[in-house]
Amino acid sequence: MNTPIRYRFRPRVRRLDDAPDPVAALSRLRDREGLVLLHGAAGEPRRFSLLACDPLRGADGAPLAPAPSIVGLRELRARLEPAGGDAPPAHFAGGLLAALAYDLGAAGEDLALPRDRDATPPLAGGLYTDYLVFDHERDEVVGVE
Repeated sequence: MNTPIRYRFRPRVRRLDDAPDPVAALSRLRDREGLVLLHGAAGEPRRFSLLACDPLRGADGAPLAPAPSIVGLRELRARLEPAGGDAPPAHFAGGLLAALAYDLGAAGEDLALPRDRDATPPLAGGLYTDYLVFDHERDEVVGVE
């Protein structure tokens, strides 16, 4: 049986002065791979936003992608091992960021669902250790790598 590769992550946290807002930062980083923004500037509570890029890659050089199941998500997340370092803000210390398709909730059910004409993947995401945390309450931005 193949033992999955483990990824040790020792976060380095740096406060960024004069950083742009999350949308402007997203625009500046638009050429980075796997760019994702979880924007918490609207609604309540509006404390944090998280902008991540460059998900971890496997031994074959391809981005690590979760298997299209909840079990696959857990298995992928278990491959990232925190190894000390700085305490990351906002209760996110690197990890899995993913989008789940609505139909994933019906996986394994005997339902007559309409065909997905766009062939939307059931799950998209990866393991991230490079990200920015925007604290809207304190008006601070930190970078973690």
